[in-house]
Amino acid sequence: MDVSGARVLVTGGASGLGLGAAEHLAAAGAHVGIMDLPTSDGSDLASDRDWVFAPADIGDTDQVAAGVARISESLGGLDVCVNAAGILTAHRVVGRSGDLFPIDRFELTLKVNVVGTFDVARQAAGVMADND
Repeated sequence: MDVSGARVLVTGGASGLGLGAAEHLAAAGAHVGIMDLPTSDGSDLASDRDWVFAPADIGDTDQVAAGVARISESLGGLDVCVNAAGILTAHRVVGRSGDLFPIDRFELTLKVNVVGTFDVARQAAGVMADND
């Protein structure tokens, strides 16, 4: 797939799989915007690489909307969305002492990894719907 000149949004782009995807896409000629937590290294990474950074928690739909808007406006639209943001919480379902897996941790994991991923995809698709 030729991504040269493509306008790409990568969530989780400040580390791990997201950073690897962003670097690969940029090396292939894509214009890259990364979305990651405000506490991430995203701002420094983006400025060092001539990328766009949008600080956002993908579990918050208002932050996602602002992040998608910032990146799409800066890049002049969107052609590709790579959802690589996610969290992992580890805990036994029932610990040795009888404590149960905290349901709020499970709900947060679903909110970020499922709902947040869908939210980014739908909002990016809304921008892409305007492409020729």
